[in-house]
Amino acid sequence: MMCRQQSPIESIRDREGYALLLAVVITSAVLSAASALAGIIIGEIRQTRQTSGAIAAYAAAEQSTERAIFLLRQSDTPLDDLAGIPEGTTIERYNEPQHFSIPESDFVSLPISPISQDDVFTAPRISGWEIAECPHTSWIEVTTITWQNDEFNNLRQPYPLNEGGAAIAATFPEGTPVEMRIRALYCDINDLQIENIPGRYRIVATGQQGDVRQAIETFITRKPPASGLFDFVLFSECEVIKGGGREREPSCPL
Repeated sequence: MMCRQQSPIESIRDREGYALLLAVVITSAVLSAASALAGIIIGEIRQTRQTSGAIAAYAAAEQSTERAIFLLRQSDTPLDDLAGIPEGTTIERYNEPQHFSIPESDFVSLPISPISQDDVFTAPRISGWEIAECPHTSWIEVTTITWQNDEFNNLRQPYPLNEGGAAIAATFPEGTPVEMRIRALYCDINDLQIENIPGRYRIVATGQQGDVRQAIETFITRKPPASGLFDFVLFSECEVIKGGGREREPSCPL
């Protein structure tokens, strides 16, 4: 059997072929890595722009919300005749039930603002609530507050969970209703449904920056709320003098 010996020229050509193939493989790998890196960089740039646009859009929506609240509370103009509402902002009366989650021993506060002096006040109703796992019977404490003769009056009433029972109509003392508070007793409340909250308005404001949009939904009363039930006290080791005039220095024990 005869073997043909490879000439030096053919050997050089083979090595050049291997080198060319290796160069193609390396170039392909570098291009693939560069393409992947470019995709990541472009994605990060796009994400940064969207984040910046989202912040600006949210700020625009927040500004429109503040403007709508100002217009709503600075006049008694009917809603249909209210002028100056920012573009992309809607204001409407809200009569749908509202839902709240209340941790044990915490409460929600509902300012009450009659829509107008001609409206007949109808007390809000608690249609029911759902609780988390709890070894105790769920109760709520409903506190209603009114304003009469330059002072606040409040009435506290506890109610147990009545599954499938009638809705609870809040009872207010004599005077103008200004607030209702509901506290969760003994158990966490996951879903408390309250109907017929008077004087409630829903504001939806939209802000846009580039191709990014943000929306804010706000529920408020037409008039600024007044509160007559405080959850804090002031302590002082010295005498406290109320009023702007100071005819004498407050006494303070050493």
